[in-house]
Amino acid sequence: SITSETPDTQLELELLHLPTIICAAIEYLTPAIHDKRQKLVTNLAPELPPICADSLRLEQILRNLLSTASQNTPAGERISLSAYQQNDFVLIDIHYGTPATSPEEQCNVYQTSHDPGHDYTSSNCDEDLNFTLCKYFVELHGGAIQAKRGENEANTFSVFFPFQQGHRPS
Repeated sequence: SITSETPDTQLELELLHLPTIICAAIEYLTPAIHDKRQKLVTNLAPELPPICADSLRLEQILRNLLSTASQNTPAGERISLSAYQQNDFVLIDIHYGTPATSPEEQCNVYQTSHDPGHDYTSSNCDEDLNFTLCKYFVELHGGAIQAKRGENEANTFSVFFPFQQGHRPS
């Protein structure tokens, strides 16, 4: 275990098997997903490389994103989570909800900075904060995160984590 510190946050980094963390996050949210009669479909690549991450923070990130996905997906609808290798990263995609219907909805789902023009009294305030915190923790791990609403597709969270150096598949 390696300790990585920033002025406000300490990460306990260790080599992690991502499917184990994904399963823990899913298990935590299964009751909420079941209550809404939603279906969670997973597609995890069989040979995912290990990532160096803080297991508690990584599970927290996935719980928050899956919780937001569940809250924004109608009852009886599907949420999908896939994880696979893309270049030098492990990519986790979470597809949820229904397609955007207006040009305004096709913009990024969340504001990720303090935009003076953004209405923080809106119902999306908790989601904005949730996404901002996820973004902060993903970036502390050297990764990146995107949230998009597509015109003809479900909403998508995409989380990129770099491979652990020395453990990249050939």
